[in-house]
Amino acid sequence: PYGVRDVAGGVNDWCEDWHDERKVWKVAKGGSWDQQSDACRSASRNWLAPSYTHSIYGLRLVVRPGAVRAS
Repeated sequence: PYGVRDVAGGVNDWCEDWHDERKVWKVAKGGSWDQQSDACRSASRNWLAPSYTHSIYGLRLVVRPGAVRAS
């Protein structure tokens, strides 16, 4: 109903949320097809240092409705 399709299995998505109060670990949600089968699901959660890089971690750009105005 929201027009969202094919969002599972691409990469784990970095999130704006911090896992801890000291702001050491960032939250990553979702799963990548390049992981073990139990971790490749939309409900998967992980936390890592923000400087960590790997091909299975990425991000999804999101725009809130009404946040962008046409010029």
